Amino acid sequence: MQQCGLSSYNGLKMVKTLGINRTNFVRYESLDFRDIIEEVNNIFRESYGPNITVQAKLIRFKLFLSIPPLKCIELIDNSTNEIIEYFYDWQDSSGTLMKFHAHYHPDEAPIEVKQFDPFHLHVKYDENDTEAKKREPDNEFKCLYNVLLFIKRYAYITKYTSKRL
Repeated sequence: MQQCGLSSYNGLKMVKTLGINRTNFVRYESLDFRDIIEEVNNIFRESYGPNITVQAKLIRFKLFLSIPPLKCIELIDNSTNEIIEYFYDWQDSSGTLMKFHAHYHPDEAPIEVKQFDPFHLHVKYDENDTEAKKREPDNEFKCLYNVLLFIKRYAYITKYTSKRL
């Protein structure tokens, strides 16, 4: 997988950015993932000051795939055009399915919250967990390209296994 190009993140100390270039949503929608992405829409975003840009998008997948949308928020360092932190949340009407996050929690946060910083996942404890509260390290995805590749593979498996039912 690893299409992220993690250049400056060394995992030993907090760095200004994650070393990942800002996502090119137009490219993903029109080239790399055009077979699964129906459209990418802008959503409301907060302002973080003159040196940070916020990209906030909702990726809607092709209707025939029956895949819930993916909400994407990236904080971008304007001087390097690299991601400072990201939040990719996959949700449906029943709640959160999975979250792919890269950010540091505040020093005062409990160790069980901070232990997987910056790259971590939120997954469900069980079918009753509508917020995906269980935290796990993200050793696999680490950028939107890899998250979308995972969703594409999920769609592929779902398409071919549903025909057997």
